[in-house]
Amino acid sequence: MARLEKALALFQEKRAPLIFVSGGNKGDHSESEVMVEWLRRNGVPAEAIATETQARSTRENGLYSGPLMRSRGVKTALIVSQWFHLPRVGIALRDEGIFTINVPCQGPGFPESIAFVTREAALMPVHAIGADKLLR
Repeated sequence: MARLEKALALFQEKRAPLIFVSGGNKGDHSESEVMVEWLRRNGVPAEAIATETQARSTRENGLYSGPLMRSRGVKTALIVSQWFHLPRVGIALRDEGIFTINVPCQGPGFPESIAFVTREAALMPVHAIGADKLLR
């Protein structure tokens, strides 16, 4: 929710004229479809939203969103996520030719964030050298 609220604010401030949402099925729902519905209910017109529905990981978010962004002429993107996740998202999009600018949104506080920070610390070097591509 924090990511969507930040993206909506950036859209309303005219800093993000196009919002890309990425994410495939998470159990019984499509992550990106839920995000599109929320954005539409909150006033973002359909033509201002681009949707990628296949990704199941951060790497796939970049892999599938990068070509979609480039097809729309996007070379630079504001990426919205919690501070600890932004570096890995940036790597995934950088590898697809998209320059990124980090826009952190509200995340879990301490001590809830410890598990997330630990996970990102373990995955960052794997993504930095591209080893996660071997696991696809």
